[in-house]
Amino acid sequence: MLGLPKSTEFNRFIPKQKFYKDLYTHTSIPSKTKNYFVKQIKSITWENKIDHTTMNISKGSFVEEIEVFRVELHDYEIDDSVLYIIDENIPYHILFVFEYNNKRKYSLSYKEISRESETINIHRIFQSDWISEDEDLLHFSGINLDNMYENLLNSISNNELDKFLGDTLRERVLHNIDYEKILKQVNNLSKKIKNEKQFNRQVELNSELKILKKKLSNMLK
Repeated sequence: MLGLPKSTEFNRFIPKQKFYKDLYTHTSIPSKTKNYFVKQIKSITWENKIDHTTMNISKGSFVEEIEVFRVELHDYEIDDSVLYIIDENIPYHILFVFEYNNKRKYSLSYKEISRESETINIHRIFQSDWISEDEDLLHFSGINLDNMYENLLNSISNNELDKFLGDTLRERVLHNIDYEKILKQVNNLSKKIKNEKQFNRQVELNSELKILKKKLSNMLK
């Protein structure tokens, strides 16, 4: 699958019950999320393990391994809460490959893993559109695992992160997250201005809007 070397093949079936019955997870799972596991996921297979021992690539300082999980679905829907539960309980970076009706969708989170404090922090999940199984979207290349991980994130996000300022991937991801939060504020404030009847209040709100738009502009290249 995905044109990866045979040396990376792992092919281990993972019962989805291990996640929603709390066998892997450290905290209780909401009943709604358990239902998503049952109704949305058909099967989970740990297809590949990518590291310096299975592929001709150097270790990264940030990424030790990239695991490929193939997830067969019952439909095109997969709730983010399911991804968070799986991703938060496995201390490696996971590329999800969702499959349904001869189509694929890819997902990869920006995830920080601390071995010292044994914590996992998922900042944002990036997902591709649904595409044909024959369509070539991902390229597993890079000078090291950090670089490969960044290339995969860029492919899945349609190079969205390249729009943002930042010397590191982390900086660009955090700018991306802040940008979306402020953009939401801009949209809400614009609606508020449109409905505001008092001129003085409109002037105040427009001043706030101008500041927010300046913040957005400062995050972009």
